[in-house]
Amino acid sequence: MGGGYYDRDDSYNYNNTNNSSSYNQTTQNSGFEYSTIADQKVGVIEKMHPSLDPKRWKDDQLKSFEANPIVFALDVTGSMGEWSKIIYDKLPMFYGQIMLQKYLKQPSLSFCAIGDVKTDSAPLQVSDFCVAGGIDESICKLYLEGNGGGNNHESYDLAAYFYTQNFQMENYHIPFFFLTCDELFWEECTKFQYNKVFGRQLPPGQQKLETLPYWNMLMDKFNVFVLRKELANKNLEPNVQKKWCELLGEERILKISNPKACIDVILGAICLTSGARNLEEYKADLLDRGQTNERIDEVLKLLTPYWEGIKSGKINVIKNENYKDNKLEDENKGEIFIEIREFFLKKISQENSYFSSNFKDLTKLSQELEGKIPDEIICPITNLIFCEPVKTVEGKIYEKIAIEKWLENNSQDPFSKINLSIGSYKLDYNTIEQVNEFYENSKIYLEI
Repeated sequence: MGGGYYDRDDSYNYNNTNNSSSYNQTTQNSGFEYSTIADQKVGVIEKMHPSLDPKRWKDDQLKSFEANPIVFALDVTGSMGEWSKIIYDKLPMFYGQIMLQKYLKQPSLSFCAIGDVKTDSAPLQVSDFCVAGGIDESICKLYLEGNGGGNNHESYDLAAYFYTQNFQMENYHIPFFFLTCDELFWEECTKFQYNKVFGRQLPPGQQKLETLPYWNMLMDKFNVFVLRKELANKNLEPNVQKKWCELLGEERILKISNPKACIDVILGAICLTSGARNLEEYKADLLDRGQTNERIDEVLKLLTPYWEGIKSGKINVIKNENYKDNKLEDENKGEIFIEIREFFLKKISQENSYFSSNFKDLTKLSQELEGKIPDEIICPITNLIFCEPVKTVEGKIYEKIAIEKWLENNSQDPFSKINLSIGSYKLDYNTIEQVNEFYENSKIYLEI
């Protein structure tokens, strides 16, 4: 489902739900089209997961270390909760298309669930940034409280505040912030509400937090897009749309009639922003994915004003011009990696296993096709084609011997800086399959 970049298993179960259904099984749940498995996996949490509590970063910063951080800020109130399940269904396709079509390099995702600070127990939830298989675990932790205040407002402003004040990007390239919503944002937050969500006090004498400035900060920090569902109240709808357009610019307010088009719109916004595609080229991608003419027309109609803004220079793309695409930016780490590579080659030559028996042919293939091997089947530590790949909980994939050697003297992932211990990973059969497929397709050109 993920184009070989991440697939699903049944390991993410937080509430003893029945996981026997196929991921391909779909149903009409309360009139919405999302899979049975999405209904079983997303929204089963009955309270905010501790790892998503914004108070975790009371005295710290959420950080991302991949080149292209992407925030999915999801309205999880009653009127919007089903969108989270639809997005869950499409995440493997989303991630797979980004990698397969090369829309971005090194994307990572953070999920933010939004309710109403005036009525909900969990008005804001924030996940760590994750990649590949770790994406499923993050979205399945979301508590879909499903309330909201019925007051034509939700606390979207708190998400803007958090990601401007409590989020730090390391060596980023192009950051994105996508918000799904239908109602208006609050323009102020009381000191009691602020303390409830963030566990901090406003400065002495300050009774409330004015939130509008943080939207401007968000626009300076991210490429921001709002995917809006139209309000059921037709009398209020025009004013809500107008307010959002005045706040962020009409090119960024994408009013979607069919929530299943959401990911197609997001992928389009990403590739147009990164410069990987123009609008006509993205239309061709939609055709290649087998989308209907109706879906294609909706997506292109929504994205055309944004694309025209980019071409005219009206749209300012947020990009770090000082970004360095250098996996081994730390010289000391690079030297350690060389030592680990030599250790790996020596050890694998001495082992007698299924993996080591194939490695002789794999290394010859690597030498013959140097520079032509897909990055996803090369270990980022050894810089060699995978022999025995393992996947961490976060979704990172490493050569088993190499990551174990690294962890002898380190307690964190060499790239994401997330805590990691020996044995906290499992054999990655998906990557093994990719290596074998590449080998079978390429060996006919070699005398192996």
